[in-house]
Amino acid sequence: MPGLGVGGNRGALIDAVSRDGWRLMDAPEEARNDAEIVRAAVKSSGSALSFASDRLRGDRAIVLAAVRRSGWALQYATENLQNAREVVLAAIAQHSSAFRYASEELREDPNFILEAIAKNPKVLSCLPPALRNSRDLVLAAVKRKGAALSMAPAVLRDDPEVVWAALKENVAALQHASIDLRNNREMVTYCIERDGLALEWASPQLRNEEDILLAAIAQNGLALQFGTKKLKDKMDVIMAAVNKRGSSLRYGTEHKIENPDVIMAALDENKNALLYTTPSMLDEKDFCIVVVSKHPLALQDLSRDSQNESEVVVAAVSLNGLALKYAHFDMRGDADVVYPAVCNNGLALQYCSNELKGDRITVLAAVNQNPAAIEYATDEIKEHPDIVEACASAKQASALQKQASALQSLAGFSVIHCEEHPDTVEACTSAKQDSALQSLAGFSLAQAA
Repeated sequence: MPGLGVGGNRGALIDAVSRDGWRLMDAPEEARNDAEIVRAAVKSSGSALSFASDRLRGDRAIVLAAVRRSGWALQYATENLQNAREVVLAAIAQHSSAFRYASEELREDPNFILEAIAKNPKVLSCLPPALRNSRDLVLAAVKRKGAALSMAPAVLRDDPEVVWAALKENVAALQHASIDLRNNREMVTYCIERDGLALEWASPQLRNEEDILLAAIAQNGLALQFGTKKLKDKMDVIMAAVNKRGSSLRYGTEHKIENPDVIMAALDENKNALLYTTPSMLDEKDFCIVVVSKHPLALQDLSRDSQNESEVVVAAVSLNGLALKYAHFDMRGDADVVYPAVCNNGLALQYCSNELKGDRITVLAAVNQNPAAIEYATDEIKEHPDIVEACASAKQASALQKQASALQSLAGFSVIHCEEHPDTVEACTSAKQDSALQSLAGFSLAQAA
């Protein structure tokens, strides 16, 4: 590609290597010595650094870009950058095997080794056997990064001091401890009190102990999933779990996830808990009435048959008219169901059938509750004299209420002002008397109307 230095095909080449860094391999020498082109290539593929000129393989910024994309690219950097802590640690963070391409000086530096392990615990597996099996090194490593325990030899994963050091840095290291230590009550208790889900890595024996399971649940209700079936079926256990985390209902036994008391406790903590019970419970009429009588919007999670049951729907909309949205279409056309909904919240009118949106009694009840409900009425009923009058009265009442609130706020300010300035007490008293007379006169006029 002639003229790259001048810029003839330079833009096209930058675009090409940005999409596929390996295209740099076929580029002319001039392009492989162009910092912008090489930077674009290594950001696409770190290994494209191998095709760069010697000068650019020693460019700190370009090499950093390459190793952050692919740790393996460190092997193509110049020796001085393979000895640069920042560059090598960036490469190791991307891939542990990059440690092999660090300078001998860094690979033999105990402090650097610990820094590298902190960046990527898998570096421990890249060390020579003598270092990998060194108790002192592993102990120091897990203190910095508990997950490094996963790369330690079996004998050290069974070493209480080493494992404790790892757990204090990260309780998830419990999964890498020996089976004997995962059966250590003190260790497991320490872990589950900080992360209940760490129970997953406890021994089967400890997962079958109620006090251990309850301790884990106290930290995270979802720890129920790691208990044995026998414990999951105990009422105190399942109740502790759903009270802590309603969604833990999903991990109960079938017998317990059909228990109304358990379900209601879960629903109190999580409004979506009904998703975790059995479908048959969502068909139980009496149970569904109990549910919506406390959580009306839970109507949306009941079965279609229950959403088409008038007693269930009325129980829901009487507490929250907007629950009508989740009723079966047939229910939204039933005047006996819709009426209590719009009486509770006039805006529920938007969810009823078109026929009831044009019904005088239904619309009248809706606008009396909230004049804004008129938006959802049919054009024809909006012109009905009773509806027009009801809207006017509701708007007037709303205006009077706002005026009364403003007067009340003003009166409150006046009292504070009077208390701060005793000389104005008499004037304030007179003003309050006048305000009271005005309010009384306004009330009388409203009553007369």
